[in-house]
Amino acid sequence: MRLLFAQRKAVYGARHYLGVLLKGLGARGHVCEIMLRPGPSLGYLRSHAEKSWWLPPIRPLARLQTRRVLRLSRPDVAHIMLCGSTIPLIAACHEAGVPVVVTLLSGKDLTPFLPELERVASIVVLHHALRDQIAERHPILAGKLHLGSKLIDRSLFYPPADPPPANGYRVTYLSRLSRSKGRLALKVMEAVRLAQPSMPGITLTVVGTGTRLLKVRAHARAINREAGREVIRVLGGVSEPEETLRRSDLVFAAGFSAAEGLACHCQIVGLGMAGLHGLVTPDGFQDALAANFGDTLARWKSPTVDDIAAQLAAAYAARADSREWMEDVFLGPLNPDRVLDDYERVLLDAAAR
Repeated sequence: MRLLFAQRKAVYGARHYLGVLLKGLGARGHVCEIMLRPGPSLGYLRSHAEKSWWLPPIRPLARLQTRRVLRLSRPDVAHIMLCGSTIPLIAACHEAGVPVVVTLLSGKDLTPFLPELERVASIVVLHHALRDQIAERHPILAGKLHLGSKLIDRSLFYPPADPPPANGYRVTYLSRLSRSKGRLALKVMEAVRLAQPSMPGITLTVVGTGTRLLKVRAHARAINREAGREVIRVLGGVSEPEETLRRSDLVFAAGFSAAEGLACHCQIVGLGMAGLHGLVTPDGFQDALAANFGDTLARWKSPTVDDIAAQLAAAYAARADSREWMEDVFLGPLNPDRVLDDYERVLLDAAAR
């Protein structure tokens, strides 16, 4: 089967997700090509693809380039991760008669996309809550929904680079620094500032870029001046966050980034677009996975600094607990072979239509 993976951009978890799909399906004998905008992820993804194509950033040009690539590549199926700027790609595939499989990484209002989504072969969603949400809001799409799972290449993350320090507690916030998530980053920074007396040596590394990056950097400088040491380090956008994760004890994240933290044996506090899910425990893992670690559902929809500080304190108190249960996660719900089996079946079904 000849597959074209078309995507506007791929950062953090989506980057590794696409990489494992390309590598895994390629190893099963499928010819995988990638079409992506230039960026830090392009080299990594190109290394796992049979061929790569450049995707222009301007929508009309992107649609023209997609038509050209479809004519030259002649794929059996196109796989596209949905966002607003990928709609022209889906439309071009429909015009060329190429079946499309769409993957949704997180919840969003699909109303603007319905005309194109009604024509795709399948829609893969990565957790139960999102599937149920879409089926309820858009019944016309219910028959196209397939429940997948997150796909993590553990070789990029495991084992942890360093053991936890005798004194200190290494916290990481990993997310885009958009308007909403930038506000969450500022609240995590405040929680860490307040925790210093009870958690000697605590540090926070902020990984991500976006419209609130400058404000986050300014707030970090103010906290560091007050403390007289570097409590908070802001790295900005990085193409390979796994090295930071492997040197973390606790990660505030959602979605793929949270799953990648688990692959590094980090404690996870789910914090994303929906709000604060909280500290992920063995008993609560399935709930956290269903909530996409705070990107789709959350226990605290508008978390305060005190709410985040309480979860930070709970994680610190449990820092010595065994993390062997995290191994079972990658033998069960996040098993790459099982996830690849499901994806291959969906793609083959789409090609046969």
